Amino acid sequence: MISIITPAYNAGKVINRAVDAIVPQMDADAEWIIVDDGSTDGSGAYLDKIAAAHPRIRIIHTPNRGAGAARNTGIHEAHGEWIAFLDADDYFTDTAIADIRTLIVAPRAREVDIFYLPKIMTDMEGADARVVQPESAIKDGLPELEFWSSLYRTEYLKRADVRFPEHREQDVETAFRMLAFNRTNRIRTQHEPAFLAHRDNPNSNVHTWDPERLLRVKSVVYADLLGELPNVPANVRKKIVSTLYTSVDQYLIETARHRISSDSVHLQTVLRLGRAHLGAPCTVRTWAKKALFVALALITPFVGRRR
Repeated sequence: MISIITPAYNAGKVINRAVDAIVPQMDADAEWIIVDDGSTDGSGAYLDKIAAAHPRIRIIHTPNRGAGAARNTGIHEAHGEWIAFLDADDYFTDTAIADIRTLIVAPRAREVDIFYLPKIMTDMEGADARVVQPESAIKDGLPELEFWSSLYRTEYLKRADVRFPEHREQDVETAFRMLAFNRTNRIRTQHEPAFLAHRDNPNSNVHTWDPERLLRVKSVVYADLLGELPNVPANVRKKIVSTLYTSVDQYLIETARHRISSDSVHLQTVLRLGRAHLGAPCTVRTWAKKALFVALALITPFVGRRR
């Protein structure tokens, strides 16, 4: 059986596309678990009506704890041998369940915990669709594609205790992906099927630029991740911290631009991780100087230009 898990928070305006695509495909070998994460827009009642007409769809209502907690609830409740994650504003292709079934019943699937698959990228109207293929399953010890283009063996996730961080903020997918890919070597890359279409939603909060929020999320999530992966090779740990350092650059450049104080507890967390895992003499002053030079170059008109 295949378990499809969808966290849904105030998703009444966007989940119809997913419903229209999945419901005609549902059969005895598939279940759709939608975790209503404390919605306040009436979508919980709407989902209950859909489930009442389709016995293979289950709606689980929970208090609002964030998408990570909602996905963990879905994993715990899953009856299927394999799990596919689907966000409420994304959708499956018309043959997704049949394509997944063909993949997981093949003899080679018995030796696999994670299938690493391509994804379809499109806009909110379903136009400009393009298939993004994985060039390699893992680069430098870290998965490169987003988590929604993977299939996970349910028994593996539960046995290895791979869970989403239960922070309310975004970017919990990164930590889950790293945990999942670093606790097994039974991973297979496939260039088909591309069964999931990811809709790039311009109104999503991932498009809202807030350097302080970005740094806060990454400092919390990655600090937890490094603590949970004590045996990860040094090159992988360095790459994790390097990802954090990119956020530091962005954060300090923005604070320099707007003359905002950079005395952030989250900045201190990142620098502490750098000292612990890279052995670099990282200080706020060093990073502030670097960011200030970049910011000045961006906001100061060229001086001395001859007309």
